[in-house]
Amino acid sequence: ADGVASWQRKFLWNWDIPTSRNLAASSIGLMRSNEQRMRMERETVNLKRISQEDLAILVELLTDDTVKQTYMVPDFASPAEAAKLAQRLIDYSQEENLRTKGIYAGDQLIGILNQTEVMEDRIELGYAILPHYHNQGYGTEALRIAIGYCFNHGFREVMTGAFEENLASIRIMMKNGMQKLDRQDWIAYRGKTHMCVYYSICRNQQCCK
Repeated sequence: ADGVASWQRKFLWNWDIPTSRNLAASSIGLMRSNEQRMRMERETVNLKRISQEDLAILVELLTDDTVKQTYMVPDFASPAEAAKLAQRLIDYSQEENLRTKGIYAGDQLIGILNQTEVMEDRIELGYAILPHYHNQGYGTEALRIAIGYCFNHGFREVMTGAFEENLASIRIMMKNGMQKLDRQDWIAYRGKTHMCVYYSICRNQQCCK
């Protein structure tokens, strides 16, 4: 979306001088916008049980260096340890709740979403997506689906947390209408201390105040 908006600003700015360069740039921007929209239409985002066939992809997610910067997973002593945790998550995903679910684009596993805490009618969620699927709208759509699921299953409030420097995740929360809470935690992770900030959305917005 930012790329399209940037192209629109440049196109309007140069509207009085439609040179071949400007026309070519506008055509490229339009094609990219159409390609992204068509990809999203083809690859419908779903939250569902993780297939056993996707074990290797889940291990890839859990051991990816970029993912591990912001999604808290342990250091694995061996590939077998990573596979053991991945199998546990696959098993959890078979349950009729959001304890763990795979984020799928079409039939492709691209990430996971899980509940991190449940407090009566309040639930906190976490999520991670493989880096080569970032900035394509998948995280925003997955969280939107999860929020709707939670509200439809009796939860009053849905919360998410992120390290303060994880601006991409915070944007996903804000795009889903979540509001920043007056709550923060300091968390030691991988040799650094991070400030974790929290966002929330309620069925009745007054409940978050």
